[in-house]
Formats: sequence, C-alpha cells, structure tokens
Amino acid sequence: MSTNVVKVNKESVSFRDGNASGINIGDRFFIYDPSQTSMGLILPDSDPVAEVEVTKAFEFSSVAGLIKGKLPKGNIGSLEKVKPGWLARMSRRAHAATVYVDIQDPKSPILEAIKTASVIEANALAPLSWTYPPKDNSTIPDYVVSVGQNTTFEIQHKDYGLLPHIPSINANGSGPRKLVYLLQHISMYHATMKLKPKAGSVRKVEPKYHLNFQDVSDEISQEGVVSAWEITFTNKDQKVLYVTILDLDSAYGISQTYPEGSAASVAVDIGDHFTYRTGIAVPDLLQDEVDNPEFYMEDVFKVIITDEQASFSHLELPDLENPNDLGSSERKTVSLAPRQAAWYVEEKIIRYPY
Repeated sequence: MSTNVVKVNKESVSFRDGNASGINIGDRFFIYDPSQTSMGLILPDSDPVAEVEVTKAFEFSSVAGLIKGKLPKGNIGSLEKVKPGWLARMSRRAHAATVYVDIQDPKSPILEAIKTASVIEANALAPLSWTYPPKDNSTIPDYVVSVGQNTTFEIQHKDYGLLPHIPSINANGSGPRKLVYLLQHISMYHATMKLKPKAGSVRKVEPKYHLNFQDVSDEISQEGVVSAWEITFTNKDQKVLYVTILDLDSAYGISQTYPEGSAASVAVDIGDHFTYRTGIAVPDLLQDEVDNPEFYMEDVFKVIITDEQASFSHLELPDLENPNDLGSSERKTVSLAPRQAAWYVEEKIIRYPY
C-alpha cells in the first residue's frame, strides 16, 4: 500500500490518506526520493530515505513520526530532504492476527516445520502472531490450526468455526509453508469482513440515502452467472456522498465491483442516484462442490459511503484456488478497520442457492 506526503516537519510527516484507506496507528512506511519512483511504483533496489510510524490516523489523513535508526541498506533515516508529494510505501502492518497451533507432540516434525515456515515466510504486511502448546487460556486466538485424520490442515476461526471452502493442504512436505501463505490471505479477508453494517461510525448524523438490491437473475442469461442483482443507490442527503461497493466471495476473494477496476469512490450528487448490475458466479475453488445437495455459498457486499472521495482498491484479494499457487503472486493487503472509523458501511449478504 502506498500514499503521499502532504506536509513535512522536523520529526514527522503528514500523509494524504488515513483510516478510510486502511492506515492505522502503528503502521510503518518507507519514504522514497522521487528519483527512485516511477508512475507511483518503487524502482527495483531503491533505498528509502526514512522510515516513519503512524501516530495519528484520521479518516482521510494521518501523521507519522520518524523512526530513528538504520534503514535496510544501512543508511540513517532522515526527513531533512523530504518534500510534499514524495511517495511512501507501507513497510509493516501494526495489527497481527493470532494463530494457535494445536499439535501437542513437542517433537512433531510438522510442528517444527510450522515454526520454521512462520519465521521464513513472515510478511510484515500481513503479520501473524504464532503460539504453541501449552495453550494460554487467558486469550482467545483468531485461528486454531490442527491436523485432521487425513493428515491435512484444519483451520478454525474464533467467530466462524471450522472454515469451509479452503484448499486442502497436506501437513507434510511443503504443507507448513503453504499453511502460512493461506493464513496470511485469510486474515486479510476476515479483516475486511469485520467492517460491519452501520458499526464503527463516529458521525453524529448518519448519511441519508436509499439502497436497494433487486434480484434480476431471470433477466440474465450470461454463461457462468448463477445469480444477478441490480443495485440502486439514491443520495437523499444534503451533501455529495461517495460510494464504493466490494464483493467478498466464498473463495476468500475480494473484488471491487463498483466502480470497476481500481477507481476511487464515485460521487453521487444530492438527489441523484446510480443503478448498477452485478453477476455472481461459482468460484473455481467451489466447482467440485456444486453437485452436493448441501452446497451453498455466500457473497457479502460491502457498500462503503464517505463524505470525501477515497480509494478502497487496496482491499482487493484474488480468489483462493490451487494450493500450489499460494504465495506465488503478490497479495494486496488489508487491515482491521478501527472501531472509530468515520466511514459508514452497509452490508448485504446474498446466499446461493436461495
């Protein structure tokens, strides 16, 4: 995740992004000289001029203080030459999901392999905090990992129970490494899932709007689409509202369905509305389960409404598919939204079959 410097002081900088873009207190960023960037990207082998840690995070801005010490290539970080407009890229995410590995044999080779993989494959942008037997009963971990009777990993979440629709990963061989990648991905997904409807807003007055999901499946004949919906949003407030719609699917993927691509949120003028149609398909990961009479899947649509234009494309994640592909592509990151976030979230859960 990247942002830009808008103000520079002797020991701190201000960024143009904040909570609405997933920046929270404790997150760290590297700041780069423009000569080391191109079209918003960091050039290979570039060295940052400073590392900073976020000390204040507002809805659409944040403040970060200089971390005194050596940078990755040994240079001492400084804000002396930093100017507004310089690019900053996240170097470490503050929030870490907790994982308890429920393997009781201290000499288990699988347990040792997990401990090794958890260190080697650690990702500062999707941090995991690992614990092992004996269990500390004073806290409840986000995830509990165990090995099932068929020697594949099973993962339980503290809120959702035994997780369905995850790739089958054998606990032997390269399994522990794939487990780490899988948990990193799933923790990102669940962080966005925690954006609950109408929760976490600090608004004194909720925005006024009308939101409607209309089933139009009978009107759609596109191959692969099993469910289709027409979404209508009407701004009934006395100010312009900005809207982004995310789809969290049953294969642990997150896509921005409106506006399409990675565009920033769309402005809806006072009294105006937009209508948008979206189709739902069965993810590749679930294709083998479709013929099971007990099969079902759920898509969770998050409609995010703000007073200012913001971008939420950094929350996107690819669907989980082949376990052999875990860790093979760069993952975008998400963070747990703070309880005092000043955006507003509406949620619609669509289940198939109905």
